[in-house]
Amino acid sequence: MKATFFDMPSEENNLSRDQAIVVTLKLLYESPRHGYDIAREVERRSECAIRFKHATLYLILHELEDDGLIASTWEHSDGERPRRIYRLTESGLTEYEHRLKRWNLFTTAMSKVIGTETHGEFS
Repeated sequence: MKATFFDMPSEENNLSRDQAIVVTLKLLYESPRHGYDIAREVERRSECAIRFKHATLYLILHELEDDGLIASTWEHSDGERPRRIYRLTESGLTEYEHRLKRWNLFTTAMSKVIGTETHGEFS
C-alpha cells in the first residue's frame, strides 16, 4: 500500500517559515483576522493537509508587526475574552505582493521541473 500525504509524519505537514509568512500575509490581505483564525483557515483551505504550528504563527505575527508589515488592535466582544486582531499595513501589502510574485515564479519553475501531474500518492 502506498502512502498518502496524510500518512506522512506531522512535521512534514507544517509550513516552512517563508511559506508561513506568505500565507499569513495572504490571509490578512483578504481581511483582518486573529491568530487562531489564521491557523484554522489554513487547515480548512488545505483540507487539514497543512498544519500551522501556533507557536510559529505567533512568532511570525510579532515579527511582522515589529517590521511594520501588520498592525494589531484588541477586540472586545461581550461574553468573550479579548482577541488581538491583525491587519495588513501599506508596507505589508507591498511585501505581500513581492512575496506572492516570488512564490508564483517558484511554483511555475517547480512545475516545469517536476510537472503538474498529481497522483495523490507519495513513495
